[in-house]
Amino acid sequence: MSYKVQFHPDFVPEWKELAMGLKELVGEVLDHIEDDGPFLSRPEVDTLNASPAQTAVILCGGDKQGVNEARFYKQLIAKADARFDAWLQEKNR
Repeated sequence: MSYKVQFHPDFVPEWKELAMGLKELVGEVLDHIEDDGPFLSRPEVDTLNASPAQTAVILCGGDKQGVNEARFYKQLIAKADARFDAWLQEKNR
């Protein structure tokens, strides 16, 4: 069973700004999600419900090296929440 992986449109420019080495590492995880999505666990994914019609939407991400980790995650989670809400609204139109 595989998952379709797509980037949220607002994440695309952020992805382009990431260092190539980080993109390669993240790309490997995304490949695992595409191939084995429902069967993965942390740290690759948090919670996935096994369903053949699932899409993994990559909402945000970034490089936390050299920054305050607590602040990094607080900002990242706020960004993900806002993008997820907007994505759901668009999907339900």
